[in-house]
Amino acid sequence: MLFDAETVVAVRDALPDFAVFGLRYATHLGDSAFLAVLVFLFYWFSGSLDTDRENAAFVVAAGVGCLALTVGLKGVIARPRPPQEVALIAETGYSFPSAHAVGATVVYGLLAVVSDAGKRWQRFGVASILVVAIASSRVAIGVHYPGDVIFGVAVGVVYLGVVLRYFREAERVFLLALVVALAGVVFGSREYPAVAVGSSAGGFVFWRVLSRRTLPSPSHVSVAIVASVFGVFFGISLFVYLSLIDSYVLETAVAFLGSAASAGFILAVPYVASWLDGSLDNGGRGG
Repeated sequence: MLFDAETVVAVRDALPDFAVFGLRYATHLGDSAFLAVLVFLFYWFSGSLDTDRENAAFVVAAGVGCLALTVGLKGVIARPRPPQEVALIAETGYSFPSAHAVGATVVYGLLAVVSDAGKRWQRFGVASILVVAIASSRVAIGVHYPGDVIFGVAVGVVYLGVVLRYFREAERVFLLALVVALAGVVFGSREYPAVAVGSSAGGFVFWRVLSRRTLPSPSHVSVAIVASVFGVFFGISLFVYLSLIDSYVLETAVAFLGSAASAGFILAVPYVASWLDGSLDNGGRGG
């Protein structure tokens, strides 16, 4: 029942048309790219949000660990998605567990724990609503079975409990992510293994260096400039990677190194922005 295409159709048929229409768009709130940008912005502007930089980096590390755990499980279990005829949108990759359900649970749950916006019950209320909506949307649009999202939320909750209870530092969570990513490779996962290992390793190494440095809060303008430069560089690099590289060995090596470097650049943005602020101040005084 939990992994039956008829159940997927029955769930959709039980919902009014407007609900299916809304869930079709709500699902994007759990897209990996959207969650990643949300986490990056939270980290980059943590000073303005009165959030400790270590706690903000902890969210980034947990997000990387969530990625490693999800792609590892997907690649090892390798369960196909529901038949294409029941899906409202085209999706590729494996079905179990739902990356949207895991990612939404971890990211929105962590933001509810770490941030100070509103009251605690309000933050967790909003996070719960988002997780339920995103998980439900994956079934409603026919790209996941109910079991995929139920297990995905469960994985996210367990993962959250573990990192909050036993790994309450960014450096330790990056190391945990690396162990999980390597375990996925050992058990035969072929679902973005180089990306999972590279981003975990890069995050661990770069944060180990950066966390030892004192960081004055950078200005919003400097953060935006540095982040934009990084975004342009990342976009060009991704285009080259997708367009020009056709060797599996070279593709894997570039994916690993690129993911490691990207994790480092993301963590370094506030530090580079702070340095930029200092350079501009010194230049202004010198003039």
